[in-house]
Amino acid sequence: ETPDCTAAGPDVWSAYALIAGVDPDALEGTQFLIDPDGWLRQRVRPADAVSWARSGGLAAAMVFADAHRLAPRPPDHRH
Repeated sequence: ETPDCTAAGPDVWSAYALIAGVDPDALEGTQFLIDPDGWLRQRVRPADAVSWARSGGLAAAMVFADAHRLAPRPPDHRH
């Protein structure tokens, strides 16, 4: 399946770092959970990633996001 939105280029890393609230040099290992409608639902810093995965945090966040949908994108939405 082809994603609806892809981004490439040097500014993408900086944009994700801004969203994560970290310097671009500290972004590596940060995880983002983006729901099927394109909403950012969770951000996990590298230091929390292992415990988040082991404690079922990722699965719980996915179930929560699915059960509590935000406004969906319009069908003609373009990034």
